[in-house]
Amino acid sequence: RCKEQNIEYVPFRYTNGDTRKQLLARAKHVLVKHFSKWTESQRIRAEIIFDHYPELKSVYDLAIELTNIYNNYYETILNYFVNRETNAFAESFNAKIKAFRAQFRGVGDIPFFMFRLCKLTA
Repeated sequence: RCKEQNIEYVPFRYTNGDTRKQLLARAKHVLVKHFSKWTESQRIRAEIIFDHYPELKSVYDLAIELTNIYNNYYETILNYFVNRETNAFAESFNAKIKAFRAQFRGVGDIPFFMFRLCKLTA
């Protein structure tokens, strides 16, 4: 429309000085970084992006949650791929305990419960 009317086009600028095109182009650098590693200008840019695009905020939060899960359990995850180790034994043992408890509907005599549990797993 500006060309048709011979008016100089002045793009909208956000509070940090970015145009919409600049904001979206620079957003990829913000969205792939953990928020703890953002610079001040990236933090401001992220606030603007998340205000105008709330779906990006929810996706970013999910990505951060996944990153945190990986960071907390990376050794276990890597053991599976490197050594083919799993926690199948622990899961199986837990299932046996739950089945035993369900069968007897609670435990009144703890020493007897431990005795039976040891016999069950042996």
